Amino acid sequence: MKKLVLSVAVVLAGLAVASAQGTIKFYNIGSSYLVSTNGTGTGVGQNGTTTGLMDKTANSYYFALLMSSAAPTSSNPLTGGWTVAQTGGVNLVGNNYTLIAGGITGNGGANGVAVDGWAAGSTKYVELVGWSASLGTTWSQITSQLSTGWTSAGYYGVSSTGQVASGGVGTPASPAAALFGSTGQIASGWMLSGVSPVPEPTTLALVALGGASLLLIRRRK
Repeated sequence: MKKLVLSVAVVLAGLAVASAQGTIKFYNIGSSYLVSTNGTGTGVGQNGTTTGLMDKTANSYYFALLMSSAAPTSSNPLTGGWTVAQTGGVNLVGNNYTLIAGGITGNGGANGVAVDGWAAGSTKYVELVGWSASLGTTWSQITSQLSTGWTSAGYYGVSSTGQVASGGVGTPASPAAALFGSTGQIASGWMLSGVSPVPEPTTLALVALGGASLLLIRRRK
């Protein structure tokens, strides 16, 4: 009887470990992995002539964490085989760090956050997507524009791809895993590049009509 109870306990413990959610740090202030921008603006380094670190004004930039169990086919968020990471069924949300230009802080901060569908200690491919608030504040707004074209000017960029083994293993649980680092994770800083809105068809039609009208006037003269 005791052996049976012990065996059941071992099995249950194994199941608990297998089903435990892994934890990651949606956070970075390391100087080697800071985010830059390359255009005009009012933030740090955004003077229109040189690349500079991302502005640290609150909620100026947003970030989504994408993950994949299999090797992604590309870095494209829509076609590379990526899934947006969630916690409790809600997309993970990152922002620019208000204390350090170019830094990132998201759910859980430096302590980390549990990720749905990412078992503790297992490895997944990861990349981050970042954009300025002028383009939207949610991941769904960004994916829509990636499909149809940007609706306003702003900044957008994708990090390099890395592989991360999540934390949360054992008792006490191992620390949350860092997304950035030199041991296979996202291994460098990255840039958000300027993007411009795509003119609507009606706007293009009006421009074409205006050009044709000017050409006709010139010919009559």
